[in-house]
Amino acid sequence: MYTHASLAGEEERKLSYRESELLKQLWIGRNHIIPREDILQAIWGNDSFLNSRNLDVYITKLRNYLKHDPRIEILTIKGVGYRFVLP
Repeated sequence: MYTHASLAGEEERKLSYRESELLKQLWIGRNHIIPREDILQAIWGNDSFLNSRNLDVYITKLRNYLKHDPRIEILTIKGVGYRFVLP
């Protein structure tokens, strides 16, 4: 369960299993570059093209969920992976 404050009050969002696992992987590697292959192996068990596309979709979803807080970013490190930036 992910909760955040919004202009209309507090909003609660229930994350899917894969969203939760991805957020966990990003949290574990926060403020460091996490290779795509590591995330794919941890969540899907392989780094196939289909799962790679799924990862892109889940990253977009998490970015959308977290957009209310400008201090939090999920940066794409082109050709390498992601960096979850927290204050």
